[in-house]
Amino acid sequence: MKVENSYSSIFYEKTLSSPKTKEGQNKFSSVLEKTLGENRLDMTSKVLDELAQKYDVRNATLDEIGEIGVKLFNVGIISMTEFCGMGFDPDHFGECPMLQHTFFTTSADSNGRRDWVTEYEKRAERSLKEYNSIENYISDTGVAKVLKEISDYAKDLKTSPNDKN
Repeated sequence: MKVENSYSSIFYEKTLSSPKTKEGQNKFSSVLEKTLGENRLDMTSKVLDELAQKYDVRNATLDEIGEIGVKLFNVGIISMTEFCGMGFDPDHFGECPMLQHTFFTTSADSNGRRDWVTEYEKRAERSLKEYNSIENYISDTGVAKVLKEISDYAKDLKTSPNDKN
């Protein structure tokens, strides 16, 4: 990475410039396109089949979503950032009021189950509106898309179980 230095009479300031691809596009942008592009949702039918048969992402616990996250990360479908967010449990941090009352955007039932597609869609919306965080928006949107793909695949399995191999 190229480092450019500019000096101020009051303080020293260092700025980083991102390397460009040969088309002049920022390398981060090209990685971002790949992350959010078609390849992202082009999961193998084996992974989809396994997750869709084992889990209902529209009625799952945090532990189940964490297990899904491990599988998706291990096969390269989600990023490390997305993986970390999927298994994060604010209850493990004890008395942290900021996390306790603002972390989840949807309500869980008495067994701790919630619709995780809706949860991540709402988190993405909140990331932009309340926190002005494009990074969290991208991460939450990516997780929502993958979970929706699993949910849609599960619906297909239920409606035509003999058509899937």
